[in-house]
Amino acid sequence: VKGATIPVELAWKPKLAAFNGLPGEYKVGALYSTAEANDIKTAGKVHDGKQSFWINAQQQLSHAGQDPKRGLYVSFNSVV
Repeated sequence: VKGATIPVELAWKPKLAAFNGLPGEYKVGALYSTAEANDIKTAGKVHDGKQSFWINAQQQLSHAGQDPKRGLYVSFNSVV
């Protein structure tokens, strides 16, 4: 298999007032592959480019004790 995989990801790490200034991390990304591959839906059809997209979010909701990284977190991941 010959080709290249080209990923791009943007990340934002805010401390939002809505979450009492606790840190969060939000990402959106995409990749494109130039490699040829068989289509899994259509037998015999070959594609020379594929793409994928994703969203990832993680937000700290609370902290415990003296360690600012300890606490309750919520996360969301989606890939297309």
